[in-house]
Amino acid sequence: MGEYIGIDVGKATLDVCFSDKVTPLSNSASLIKKWVQEIKKNRNVERVLCEATGGYERTLVKALRAQQVPVFVEHANKIRAFAKSKGLLAKTDRIDAQLIKDYASTMKPHPKQNQLSEIAEKVSDLLKRRHQLLDDKMRETSRGVCQCSCRLKLFYAALTSGFSITS
Repeated sequence: MGEYIGIDVGKATLDVCFSDKVTPLSNSASLIKKWVQEIKKNRNVERVLCEATGGYERTLVKALRAQQVPVFVEHANKIRAFAKSKGLLAKTDRIDAQLIKDYASTMKPHPKQNQLSEIAEKVSDLLKRRHQLLDDKMRETSRGVCQCSCRLKLFYAALTSGFSITS
């Protein structure tokens, strides 16, 4: 049976837990690539699990998938609920990495059959950003209706004129 690896993903650092040992790793493409090649060669990995962190996990996931290492990205709420069920209330990166590893070995999550291709992920990201911009436009349009200073109205007009996105 293979090893489970839990990774707590941060903007600058990955805290990697395997064999009940937590090791920090810089969240940079070159170091991640080297680390993935190393674990592919030297370890029998059954699953690598990390939390969805709003995009900081993407470089890691891409590198693992490129080497055919089974990687799963789980919603943070599921892992937090697992922690609560174990009575763990403390939250540090090292504890989270261990907890994610325990979650992977206990729950054994399966890959989603409908994982998006790289192009589909980019389109999805663009659509999410479009929705964010439309929401921003709606908020600014609503604010423009209120009584405000002439200078603020000019700023508002300049800001919203850049929005040529239609819903």
